[in-house]
Amino acid sequence: MNNKRIRKAEVVHHLKELRDYPSLALELSNLISWCNICHTSHHKNGEIKQQIANKKIDIVETKINVEII
Repeated sequence: MNNKRIRKAEVVHHLKELRDYPSLALELSNLISWCNICHTSHHKNGEIKQQIANKKIDIVETKINVEII
């Protein structure tokens, strides 16, 4: 993550998720080195975005009751 700080790389992150693209597990173009803090932050943000995307929204259609007006 680019927060203008230099930190020791501790984790290798897969740009394309390993569970979705197992054939890219050791492909150098799919790997990036991150510190633990950056890696954890990235995945937590992704989980939050996924939770929001998975929420179901019920839409209710309403009509004006012209008898009241």
